[in-house]
Amino acid sequence: MTVRAFTYADRRHLMRIERACFPKDAWKWEDYKALLDDGGESLVAAAASGSVVGCIWWKGCEIVSVGVLPSARGQGVGDRLLLEALLRMGVLRAELDVRPGAVSALRLYLRHGFVPASYDPDYYGRGEGALHMIRYR
Repeated sequence: MTVRAFTYADRRHLMRIERACFPKDAWKWEDYKALLDDGGESLVAAAASGSVVGCIWWKGCEIVSVGVLPSARGQGVGDRLLLEALLRMGVLRAELDVRPGAVSALRLYLRHGFVPASYDPDYYGRGEGALHMIRYR
């Protein structure tokens, strides 16, 4: 598996990951295109066998989105992406929001030093809450 910067050529893979990981609230191509137009430094892909299987996007000290195709989960893809993002971010404090029911994601973040900081009961919409997590290093 390699971790590398995203390119416009990865569009099809990126949107497949978004739909697979976030069927109810996937980001649109326009959101990602704006990142790439700005240089794309905060959008990284994980590729295996020539195909993109995961991605991570951050803005400042916030991890905005992490997605790994279901077929690639349990293979360390999320770990590699998160470590790469934290390294590239170069910050002492990072934060993110996650659905409390996303058990695999919660385990990933806890494993990398994120701790629960607060809860927003309507973060994803009425009655759909998010756990806000922070990592200090």
